[in-house]
Formats: sequence, C-alpha cells, structure tokens
Amino acid sequence: REAVRLSLSIPIVFQSPTRRQYGEVNYYTDGGLICNYPIHAYDGWWLSMKPKDGFMRRIRSLKQASLAYDRSERFKERNPKSLGFLVFSQEETELMRSSFGERGGHDFLKRPHTKLAKRRTKIKQSEEINTDLLDAVERLFQALTSSDMNGSQTIEINELRYAFKAEISGFSERDALLLFGHQDVEQAFVDLDSDGDGKISFDELALFISKKGLNFNSYFLGYKRKAITNWRDFISSVHGALAINVKRLFVREKDLDRTIGIDTDYVESNDYDLETEDKLFLVKAGIRAAKAFFKDYLKKEKIEEKEQPRGL
Repeated sequence: REAVRLSLSIPIVFQSPTRRQYGEVNYYTDGGLICNYPIHAYDGWWLSMKPKDGFMRRIRSLKQASLAYDRSERFKERNPKSLGFLVFSQEETELMRSSFGERGGHDFLKRPHTKLAKRRTKIKQSEEINTDLLDAVERLFQALTSSDMNGSQTIEINELRYAFKAEISGFSERDALLLFGHQDVEQAFVDLDSDGDGKISFDELALFISKKGLNFNSYFLGYKRKAITNWRDFISSVHGALAINVKRLFVREKDLDRTIGIDTDYVESNDYDLETEDKLFLVKAGIRAAKAFFKDYLKKEKIEEKEQPRGL
C-alpha cells in the first residue's frame, strides 16, 4: 500500500509522502514523470536477487559508482521472464498502440451508459475526422513530395500543376474538390500561398491543412490538442506530454512481446470519480488485452491452444 501511495504522488494533485532514509527526510513523487513504463528495470542486475548482483559486489568504489549506475550497465541483459502491463486511453498517445491493435482477439467493448462515458463519447463525436479528407491530404503530400523537382523544399506553380495530374501523382479530381472545393490548379495555388510570394512553403501547407480541421501538429509531433478549462486539465496535459517523451526515451519495440497493452478507451489516467459500470469496463478491458496477448504468444511460439473448459 505504501509503495502504491509513493508511486501515485502526482505533483500538485496529491501531497508528496515522505520517508526517512540515511538520516534524511525524502519527498516522493510520481515515478511516471521520469519513466512511465520501466519494464527495462527488470533487466540486468539492478533488481536481481542473485548473490553476485548484490550492491556490495556491484558497487565496489564510490568514485566509480556512476559507471555501475549507468543504464547500459545496470540493465544490460534482457530478462526473458518479465511481463509488463501498459495502460492507455484513447486520448493518450501510445507509441505501441498500432502494434497492440494488430494482435488477435481484440473484440469491441461497448461503452456503458455512465456520465463519464456519455461525456467522452460526445466529445469524440465532435472531434471525429473525415477519413476521406485525411486520405486526400495524404495523397496531396505524396504528390507534392514527388513534384518538388528542384529540391527547394518549396512548391512553385509549375510543380503544383504537375501534382494535380492524377495519372502521374495519384492526386485525383475528387481529392481536389474535397480540399479546395474546386479543381482549378491556379486558384489552389493562391489558396495555399498565403503570403503571396509565389512559393508554397511547408508552414503554409500546414496552415492550410489546419484550417480544414486536421491538426497538423498532432500527426507530426504525436500530441493531441486539448482544451484547457481548469487546473486539472493543465496538469493532465503537462503530465501527458512528459509521459510521451520519456516513453520515446525508454520504451523499445523489443518490449512489445513482453507487454500486455490495456486500452481503457474513454477512461483516462486522471479520472477518479468512476461509477461501478466504469470500473467493470476497465476489468473487461484488462481481460480482453490479456487474452489478445496470450493468443498472440501461442501463435508466435507455435503452441497449440487447448480447448477452454466450459464455464470459464
């Protein structure tokens, strides 16, 4: 219980607990600020219970202690017996989300009729992106990339004309109608060239896409734009941004095969006032993720799945 309390001490949200160690009082905060998924901590000697990995043997000199503490030294050998649980919601940017989704057994979980679920569903519906528009933007990007003939990183009118040739670039007349409302390449150039200097820059293209309702930075940087209406929203956004960046530093693709990814859908990490149906939904999400993981494991290891006993 004490360990959980220490780990959940999100700054400003919860009071930092204290513990006395080596004659000094230490304040503890949420470890997720530094590393939100420390699966690597079970690699190497750091948490090993083997006699040869004891601190007295590993740290033989205080002057060289930093060398023993280095990540490449502490977590060198991968632990094949480690298994982690990574929890994320639909609003959080999870680096391995697509890989988790590719696992079999991810049956759809219907959202309950709770206050939280209804509120998040309403927000999601208002933010839904037109997939046809997104596909058109994707093809426009590809067409502009291939039509940048002089490699100047800007698009001139003759290059845009080339991009508008569907038989060459794949950018169709329907795509042009979706993005510009017309098929006139000359007018499209005017629409994109916001500063009128005769060239379309990357920033001008990003601005045009944003005006169409597609937040460019959310795709480029991996962040979703979120409205800040109170201090809790602010803290949540800061915490989320920190979590994403530390995951990029610590989480590796090789950790996928030892991670059960639990998609909590509409329930976010800072949702504390949950109804009974919300909690049951989380339990079902965990069961679904565990089943998907082990089905994938059996498939990769070519282990024949035994028939499940009735009643389970």
